[in-house]
Amino acid sequence: MSATVVTVLGGVIAAAITAVYQSFSIYSARTERRLDREVEARNRRREAYERYLSAFQNSSSLFDSEPFPAPDSEEVVKTVNEYWRAYRGLFHIATDAVLLAASNFHRLAWLHDPDLRAGPFEEEFRERFAAVLIEMRRDVFEQTQLPKTTIENLLPYNYPRVRY
Repeated sequence: MSATVVTVLGGVIAAAITAVYQSFSIYSARTERRLDREVEARNRRREAYERYLSAFQNSSSLFDSEPFPAPDSEEVVKTVNEYWRAYRGLFHIATDAVLLAASNFHRLAWLHDPDLRAGPFEEEFRERFAAVLIEMRRDVFEQTQLPKTTIENLLPYNYPRVRY
């Protein structure tokens, strides 16, 4: 082969390798940005879930033992506002499953479904709160090995009924 053919062929091969490398680099950068956005979104959801669970805990713990605070006390108003901000904060970021589970729980534990009496309330509370936790765990950890009934039995609540 002549030197010209070898030079041209070498240039074509180098250009092809460069093009493939650049295409791979662009694909890798796009993939990395997408993964970064997914990780950030998951972290933001986790933070929103933690805010919601903490707000519910802070509010319900006001009524763990007597004397209960007055419904219009500064402490109650603060925790109620904190809870509502955290609950509303789920709507734009939570997965569909978490949002539905949290809304079902909210209707029972916060809005007090009037059709439920003491026994059914306790059972429904555990079932709905466990559903919230399961869906949050599935989202943040992509799965959970704990069955819902196990979480229901391990809940750190003694059937709180917020008294507002």
